[in-house]
Amino acid sequence: MIVTASTGQTQDAGILAIASLDWLNCQPKSGIQSTVNPAIPAVMASEIADLIRKQDVSPVAQAVIREVIEKSPTRRPQGHGGNWKGIYQSRKMHCGIFFESLGGYALILRLEHDPNVIAYFPQPPSMLLRYAGPTGKGTRAQHTPDFFVITRTGFGWIEVKPDDKLEMYEKNKSERFKKVNDVWICPPGIAYALQFKFSYNVHTSSTIQPNFVRNARFLDSYLEVKTPIRQRAVDSVAHFLAENPSTTLLKLLNELKDQVSDDEIYRLIVSGHIHFDWNRDLLVEPDQVFVFADPMTMTAFYESHSDDPVDPGAIDVVPGNRILVDGASREILNVGVRSITLSTEDKCGQDLPYQTFRRMVEEGTIRPDPSSPSRQYHPFVRRRMLEATDDELAEATRRARWIRAHLRDGAGKAKHLSDRSWRRWLKDYRDAQEAFGNGFIGLIPDTHKRGNRKPKIEEELYQRISKHIGTHYETPDAPTAYICWSLFREESIEQGLKHCDCDTYCKVISLRNIGTQTLLRKGARAARKYERWYQPSSGPSLPKNADRPWEKAHIDHTEIDLETPYGDSNEYSNRCWLTAMVDDCTGAVLAHVLSLNRSPNTISVLLVFRDCVRRHRRLPEAIVVDNGREFDSEAIEKLCSFLDIDKFSRPEGEPKYGALGERMFGSTNTHCLHNLRGNTKIMKEVRQVTKSFNPKNRATWTFGPLYKLLDKYFYQIDNNLVGPSGASPNDLLEELMAKYGAREHRLRPYDQLFLMMTSPTTKKGRAKVIAGRGVVINYFHYNCAALDDPSLYNKQVPVRFDHDDIGTAWVCVHSRWVECHSQYYAEFHGRSSQQIRIATLKIKEGRNLYNRARKTINASLLAQFFRETKDYEKLLQQEARDRAMQALRDDLAPPKDCYQGSWVPRINDSEAEHSQPGDDSKARTVKRKASNWPKRKEVVEAERARSMAVAV
Repeated sequence: MIVTASTGQTQDAGILAIASLDWLNCQPKSGIQSTVNPAIPAVMASEIADLIRKQDVSPVAQAVIREVIEKSPTRRPQGHGGNWKGIYQSRKMHCGIFFESLGGYALILRLEHDPNVIAYFPQPPSMLLRYAGPTGKGTRAQHTPDFFVITRTGFGWIEVKPDDKLEMYEKNKSERFKKVNDVWICPPGIAYALQFKFSYNVHTSSTIQPNFVRNARFLDSYLEVKTPIRQRAVDSVAHFLAENPSTTLLKLLNELKDQVSDDEIYRLIVSGHIHFDWNRDLLVEPDQVFVFADPMTMTAFYESHSDDPVDPGAIDVVPGNRILVDGASREILNVGVRSITLSTEDKCGQDLPYQTFRRMVEEGTIRPDPSSPSRQYHPFVRRRMLEATDDELAEATRRARWIRAHLRDGAGKAKHLSDRSWRRWLKDYRDAQEAFGNGFIGLIPDTHKRGNRKPKIEEELYQRISKHIGTHYETPDAPTAYICWSLFREESIEQGLKHCDCDTYCKVISLRNIGTQTLLRKGARAARKYERWYQPSSGPSLPKNADRPWEKAHIDHTEIDLETPYGDSNEYSNRCWLTAMVDDCTGAVLAHVLSLNRSPNTISVLLVFRDCVRRHRRLPEAIVVDNGREFDSEAIEKLCSFLDIDKFSRPEGEPKYGALGERMFGSTNTHCLHNLRGNTKIMKEVRQVTKSFNPKNRATWTFGPLYKLLDKYFYQIDNNLVGPSGASPNDLLEELMAKYGAREHRLRPYDQLFLMMTSPTTKKGRAKVIAGRGVVINYFHYNCAALDDPSLYNKQVPVRFDHDDIGTAWVCVHSRWVECHSQYYAEFHGRSSQQIRIATLKIKEGRNLYNRARKTINASLLAQFFRETKDYEKLLQQEARDRAMQALRDDLAPPKDCYQGSWVPRINDSEAEHSQPGDDSKARTVKRKASNWPKRKEVVEAERARSMAVAV
């Protein structure tokens, strides 16, 4: 069974003979019930069948291919170990594709845009690998590769692994992965694939091309456009490129802006009418992108500019130095903050931005002028400048000013300097000038090397302290430093070794790595704040943020810091949940939803999609979410598939990747909510809260006014605040959309189909059809003409309800969604969203109160009977406990009077009051009680054991 990306309907596949290849035209029979199980289009199935016949694939290999197509994906993405996971909406495969890491996502984009790839399938069926383990003993492992790829040249599996994990395999001397000629391979995977004449490749993080990934994301949305491009636009671009064989994308956009739109030019790039180097240039920098009419012109251009590439560091960029620009000698007139000024033939300066200058150096357009003397610094000069502190450089500058004035004008030394220091400075300057070509380096003092820099603690003692810290302090028990030092001191004294004081012990603790220390004492989650955002590796990393508006947006929830009253009085209140969608590029709030639920759910996520389309008539191309259940629901996956939205799930326990949304929530509290009556700031110190300052007693802002207040704050205040870039989010949104294309094909109509797709379902997802009354959804009856069919009576049908309009619902009747109305439709029709939220809450509350009252009345007699029975049982249990506790107190509280080491029962107050001097009867009584004390103790212990047994 699969669910197609377009309709969301499930289809079955018949089982036919493998040899006939008819199974390629059938839909998969098994697999994950989701929108990520691909359905093979007819054209793709025809290409695969032709390839199988061309390569004469054996029946056994055909069985493997069939199993891959029918069962992929065999599991959902895991996303463990700090990896991203998500779903990419593939236009080539017409479905969603799972990925378990950013490396897998980069490979998907490569496969999606590679014309040589016919199809690819994520998480294919597992295979059994046999290889030698670290000890040399044979090992077997059930392995699920990341992808099975069908190209025009063959079939094969691809495994995605980061370089650091592959190096761990090599370090452990495992035969599973090996590095041969700087290429990682999997010998057991290759051996398994060869039996079918397939291939097995390893895709590593070092092979990722960040520029290709960013360009693919930039053009990805244009793949879904099916309308043909205007012929006039094609002819205009072809004519311009014929006259300008090598021009920049910015010039093309500016020259043809009146004839061809930006979206049409980007579509021409996707269709192959315009060519550029995907791995070299970035489309978000159109002034740096060279475009060509055909691949041959592009290849010839870069070959003519790539002979003997020059290291950018080989050119000394200083005023007065001469360089060769395309063979012509030019002088560097000025080195500014953003650009470099070069001389020209007409004696006018030419400004080159630093990025353009560096690119021209890398391409070989700019080279060093042989006639200009080389001014490369000596390695000692570079090292000495890097080691010097700011104070040392300031002192060297002061000395150099006096020395150069003396050498140039014959000025004398400063009066406060001694002759010895002056002669030493002159000698150091001349020696450095002669040895390294830079006299300034000889005047830098070695202040940072003064004094005794050796540690005062012995190396042997330092090593023992470090070892003791690792075994006692850095443990999950997290003992204090003082306790650990005390143990170290006692152990050293017992062994006759030297020990240290507590301050030295704490100093050694502070010198150790705080990230590793927190990991060992508090766990991985607490230590994640000390990790780097991007781990250093041999390969390039993917970009952190989006390049343009609407490319990616974050969706997150928070419980606002404000008590909201509900009902007719302010007697009851709670804190609402805020769900917001924030643009990753500009930081603008795109949509928000406020709910009175106890916790965020799928309904809030669906409504934030609806609110975004209602405001902007468009949705982001990708969303970034956490690992909450509401984001992994089937409803969200179907909606993303229907709207062509990629979903990225952040790594588990990594809140730093959601910092954009968290900062927005924090500023909302600081600038808005914390300044309102009834805010919960004081609840951070709950033990100091009194009744008059309790936020629940000061709750004022009801749901309706609060929703309007946040609406005004987000879209009139927060989105217009000027940020660090010097522009507000709204200004950036408009400016960058005009720069990178309006992408009108991403506009979404706010129609009935969209409202139905963003409507949630019930907990069961289905409702029973009742003759004459329709279906019951959330305690309300909904009916329509389609439900009068007698064949539907007493059957369960899929249902959805409109959260913003409780009078409307949808029912799936005979594979078609039909709109239904409730008995409250007349009252709710035409109401605003805020009013309907409040009305829905009141109606549900009234229904719940009625149901609770009815059940209470019907069960009152039984409840009273069982309540009396339970009370009697509690009385019996309490009596047993009291007897046991009394026996325990008698045993644990012996008499306090003691004579000659034997315990004697104490005389109570009444006996002491009536005793007379010389009366020996009381003394004899006390003596008798003392003699019977051992027997009493045995009796008490037996009684205590019996009482405890009864209580248990």
